[in-house]
Amino acid sequence: MTFATTSVEKTAQENHYKLNGNLTMRGITKPVTMDLWYRGTITDAQSGNEIAGFQISGVLKRLDFGVGPKFPEALISNEVMIKVDGEYIKQK
Repeated sequence: MTFATTSVEKTAQENHYKLNGNLTMRGITKPVTMDLWYRGTITDAQSGNEIAGFQISGVLKRLDFGVGPKFPEALISNEVMIKVDGEYIKQK
């Protein structure tokens, strides 16, 4: 699974954005919009590096990407929630 960002849009809520991009899974690429929450930045006391925290979440339809087409929605929901927590370090 890969995600390539095409744009980021600020929302009315502080530190929240809409993350637009192309998600590729199992060789199928679809445009998706995910919620992005910038959780803040701190400076690591030992290294002095800045660390920024983010959370990305959203709901996808598994059948759009050919996942489990033989299973009916009564067994497995077509809607799948994705949640990613990440930290990014700006090194000196």
